[in-house]
Amino acid sequence: MFLVHLILIFCLCFALGSSIQLNGLMDISDALVFLICVPNVLGLFMLAHLVKSELNAYWEKIRTGEISPVVPANNLSKKRRFNCFKAGS
Repeated sequence: MFLVHLILIFCLCFALGSSIQLNGLMDISDALVFLICVPNVLGLFMLAHLVKSELNAYWEKIRTGEISPVVPANNLSKKRRFNCFKAGS
């Protein structure tokens, strides 16, 4: 039953997309992208304190020497940079 609904929605969108002008389709697309963005931004605000505390804990572990910082790839020599993808490295 679910597959039948998906096929009907696909056919409806296909017919609608081929019959309306591109400007209208782009407006609908922009509105849907905005609607997708709203829950993501809300999630960012709700999780900001957790990310901040985890980042502070990470920096504290680096400061105390419990873990070593990750070296950016642009600081590695070319030979060493590509050796990290070999088996056993």
